[in-house]
Amino acid sequence: ALLENNALITGNVTNSGTLTSNGANIVGDIDNTGSYVITDGDNTNDITGATGTVTIQGNTTNTGVINQDSISIANGATFVASTMDDIATANGIDNAGTLEMQSGTNTNNISGNTGALKVTGDVTNDSGVSINQGTIEISTLGTLTAYASDLTTVDGISNTGALQLNDGTNANAITGTGSLTIIGDVTNTGA
Repeated sequence: ALLENNALITGNVTNSGTLTSNGANIVGDIDNTGSYVITDGDNTNDITGATGTVTIQGNTTNTGVINQDSISIANGATFVASTMDDIATANGIDNAGTLEMQSGTNTNNISGNTGALKVTGDVTNDSGVSINQGTIEISTLGTLTAYASDLTTVDGISNTGALQLNDGTNANAITGTGSLTIIGDVTNTGA
C-alpha cells in the first residue's frame, strides 16, 4: 500500500507499505517495517522496525531515535543527525547526498562514493565501522575520532577542526588547517 501524506498526522503510525511525508507532518512514533520516505522537514519521532527502510529526499534534521534496516540519503538531500547515538541500522547508511553528524558515536557502515560526510561536533566512529564517501569534511568546531583503515574517500578529507586517527592505514589525502592526532600505529599511503 502507498500513502502520500500532505497533512498533519498526530499519534503513533504503523507502516508496512510505503509512507511518503514531510517529516514535520507526523507527530508520533512510527513502527516502520516497510518504506518511509521523508520528503523534507524535521523528524522528531522514534522510527523503529528492524526490517524497515528510511529514505531522505530533502533537507531533514533528526532528533528522534531511528532503528531500521537501512537509511538512504538521495543526491541533493541533506540529513542532519543531532546525535549518531540515536541511529542504528542493520545494513548501514547509503549516502548520495550530504550526511551531517553533530555528535555521538557512529555504529553504522556508511557507503556512497558521491556522498559528502560533514562532521560539525564531537563524533567517534566505532572500530570496524566503514565510512566510504566522496568527501569527508570536518568543520572548525568538528572533531572526528576513527580508526584510519575505516575511512575511505574519493576526494579526501578536508579538516579545519580536529581529526584523531587510531591504528590502521590512512589512504586518504588530508588537507586543511585543522589538527591531526595519531594514536597508535598508523601507516600513511594517502596522496
